Amino acid sequence: MNVKGIVKNVQREAKVFKGVMQRGINIDNIWYDVEFNDSAIDYDALFENVYKRGYLVEIELKADGKSVISGKVLEARAPEAFSSGTNKKKKDMISYHDMLIMLIEKFPSYNMTVKDVRILPNTPMPDGKGNEVSVTLAVVTVSIDVITKEGHAIRAEATGDASMVNCNKDIAQHMIRLSETRAYARAMRSILGEDVVEEELN
Repeated sequence: MNVKGIVKNVQREAKVFKGVMQRGINIDNIWYDVEFNDSAIDYDALFENVYKRGYLVEIELKADGKSVISGKVLEARAPEAFSSGTNKKKKDMISYHDMLIMLIEKFPSYNMTVKDVRILPNTPMPDGKGNEVSVTLAVVTVSIDVITKEGHAIRAEATGDASMVNCNKDIAQHMIRLSETRAYARAMRSILGEDVVEEELN
């Protein structure tokens, strides 16, 4: 069968299932298994886009039940640039505050950690007008650990960035704080299965 949709989450580490090392891809809240050494899909690139960049990734898979036979990425873009029609209007997006409440209600046992903070001067970035400009970029990497009601541990890591060209000019002076907010937002949406967080488009 063919499966097409937006990647909600990807499994960070491979696990043994029925004697085979596998990793998982969550599309529309259904998990599909990919063998660890299978070259049918570039899993490392997929993980980079979904986990570290916080991109929305549209993918098409050919699967035998829940096992992936082959797959290809149709589009991988930052949320504000995604053009597949799945991106919600801002008024319909969940806010950081509301998603944090959801996280606390669903996982009373949780821990949020800042793992890395970097300031990168003279970083080339698109200005949204087809040009490339050199900016100072703040990059923050975070992790969120939760415990499910069944006692299973889940970890989501994400990176957020902010600069003069990808945030509101009124909060550009707070780039590190915005980067941290975006990183936590992306980690939370990986855990909760949300698409885009309002603060990602500020």
